[in-house]
Amino acid sequence: PVPLGGGRTECRPLTSSAYRICLLVFCVLRDTMVFLLGVAGTAGSLLSLVRHSGEPLEITLEHGEGLYSTKDALRIGTPPQPVAALFDTGSFDLLGFSRRCLGACFYAKHMGGAYSPDQSTTFHGLSTELVHGKNGTDVLDKNLVELTFGQGTAVCLPGSDAVVLAGKGHSLRVKELHFLEGVWAQRSLGILMEQDVTAIVGLGKSKNPNDPQGFNRTHRTLLEQLRVNVFSLCYGAGEDAPGKILFNDPLFASSGFMQSREIPEAVQEVKVIGHVHWGAHVSNIAINGTSMGCKASKCAAIVDSGTSLLLLPKDVIEHVGALLGKYEVKNDCSGAEKLPVLHFMLEGPKGPVEVKLPPSSYLAHLEGEVTTDPIARTVAKLMGKKIAAKTHISTCQALMMPMDQKSEFGNMIVLGHPVFSEYIVSFKPAFPWGMYFQKSPQVPGDCLARHPSQSVLERGAEVPAFRKLSPAGIKVPNWLGTDTVAF
Repeated sequence: PVPLGGGRTECRPLTSSAYRICLLVFCVLRDTMVFLLGVAGTAGSLLSLVRHSGEPLEITLEHGEGLYSTKDALRIGTPPQPVAALFDTGSFDLLGFSRRCLGACFYAKHMGGAYSPDQSTTFHGLSTELVHGKNGTDVLDKNLVELTFGQGTAVCLPGSDAVVLAGKGHSLRVKELHFLEGVWAQRSLGILMEQDVTAIVGLGKSKNPNDPQGFNRTHRTLLEQLRVNVFSLCYGAGEDAPGKILFNDPLFASSGFMQSREIPEAVQEVKVIGHVHWGAHVSNIAINGTSMGCKASKCAAIVDSGTSLLLLPKDVIEHVGALLGKYEVKNDCSGAEKLPVLHFMLEGPKGPVEVKLPPSSYLAHLEGEVTTDPIARTVAKLMGKKIAAKTHISTCQALMMPMDQKSEFGNMIVLGHPVFSEYIVSFKPAFPWGMYFQKSPQVPGDCLARHPSQSVLERGAEVPAFRKLSPAGIKVPNWLGTDTVAF
C-alpha cells in the first residue's frame, strides 16, 4: 500500500528486487521467531523437569484393623478421582476395583468412592458392555487376568488412564499408566472394600534388562514413569499410629549417593537378590541367642509391605508359641512385653545387617469375627488350628505363619508389616536396585521423623502398645501355597 494523501492508499506491484528483499526479511523474521519459541519451549520443559523430577512427596497412611491406606492421595482419571489405596512392595501393577465391578463390589458399601472409567475422558480399555458380559465373550476370555489374595479371588481387565499421587503441597502425575481394572471380586474381598480400600499400588522393582528370568513387562510401572529415585516406607507402632511413604526421599538425594551409592551413617544397606521381588539373603534367625533357622542353610527373604505377617520356618513359630504360654500372656497381649526380641541377620554389601523385632511388633491382639470361609482358612493357618466361619476371636496372636516353599536362593521367608513397624525401609527401584534399613524413632504420628527429640528417644521405659488386628485385615501374598514362586 502506498499513501496518496487524504487518507487514501493505492496498492502498487513491487519490483522484483523489492519483492526479494521483502521475502528475505519475512523469512528471517519467521525463522527467528520459530527459533526463539523453540528455545523458550525447551527452557520451559527443562525448568519443569528440574522443578518436578525428583521432588519429595510424602503421603500419610491411615491405620485401621491392620491395614495402612490412603483415602485420597491416589487419583485416577481426568478429572482426577480420589481412590482409597494400599501401597504394596510385593506387587507391580496398579489394581483398582471400579464402579462397574460385579460380585462383592456390588455389595460393598464404600464402592461409591471407587474409580469410574465412564467418568474419565482419558480412560482406554474395554467397554462396559464387555465387562457386564452382554457381548464380546471371546474378547473377555482373551484379556481377563485372575488374581488370588488371602481374602479371595479377583478378575481384572487391562486398561490405562491418567494417575496422580497427591501429597504435602504438590503432586506427581503420569499422563497414561497401564493398570488392572477389577471387574469382579469374590464375596470375601468385599471385607477389604468395606474398610474403604478399592485399589492396590504395586511398588515392585524395575526389571533388570540383562536378566531373562525377570518379569517380561511390556508397560512401564508407576515408579518408572514418575522417575522415583528412592522411596521410603514405615508403619507406626501401636494400635492407631499412622504410616508414611516418602517418594524421592531427600536423604538419598545427595550427589554422593546418586553417583557412588554413598549412604548416611545411620542407614544400613541390604544386598538385593532375586529376579522379581525385593529379596535378601538371611543367614540367621535367633531368639535369646539361640539360632532358630536359616543358619545351616541361608534363607531367601521377600520384604513385602503388603503382607500383614512374618512367614517363617516352623521352629521359630513353635518357640514363640511356647513362650506365650510360659509368660501367661493375656488375650489383649498384656504381659507380652516380657517376651524376647527376634533377631534376623540379613546380608549386606558391607557385612551383616541385624534387624531386631521386639514383641510389640510381632504380636498383636487379634479380635473380631471370621466372616467368610477364605478368611477362616487364612486364620486357621495363622493360629495353627481349625477355625470355622462366623467364629469370634479374641487372642494375643504371634503374627507368624509357617512357610515351606523354596527358591533357587534358599528356603523362602517373608518379612511383612512387623519389620515396617520398627524400621524405615527404603527402596531404589531402578536397576541396580538398592534396599536400606534405618531404625524408626517412632515419634507419635510420624514414623519417618529422623531427628526426634531426646524425650522421644527416652521412651524405652514405657510399656509398648500392641496393635489390634481384625481377621479380615490379615493380608498374605497371593502366591502363597502355589507350587512355583517367581523370586
